[in-house]
Amino acid sequence: LRDLNEVNFQRFDAKVEQRFAEADLRHERRFAEFDVKWEKRFTELDVKWEKRLADSDIKWEKRFAEIKVEWEKRFAEFDVKWEKRFAELDFKWVTHFAELGGGVAALEAALRAEIRSAIAEAQKETIKYMFGFWTANLITTAGIVIAVLRYKG
Repeated sequence: LRDLNEVNFQRFDAKVEQRFAEADLRHERRFAEFDVKWEKRFTELDVKWEKRLADSDIKWEKRFAEIKVEWEKRFAEFDVKWEKRFAELDFKWVTHFAELGGGVAALEAALRAEIRSAIAEAQKETIKYMFGFWTANLITTAGIVIAVLRYKG
């Protein structure tokens, strides 16, 4: 009986070992299928996200290119506007300086004429006083010479 019991336990153990091995095999197969399934899904998602990111990158690059063109256009317009304003201001200042130069030239001519007439008047006065001084000197000298000649003689 003991031998029979031993044989039954051995058959039972062998059967249990076989069933555990089959269960392990089934579980490993299922885990492998699960891994393959999830790897496939992750690969699909990775491809999907890469495509979306590439599309998004293309959209952003296009938008940045449009913005760059728009800003370059605005800067060109701004530059033209400022060049026009500077040209207008330059013309305005040249005109003002020309008018001012004409006014200064007229003022200079008037001052020169006034200075010349003042110098001519001063010369006239100087000559008049010089004539009076030399006349008085000549009369005095002549009086002294006559007095000396009368005194000696």
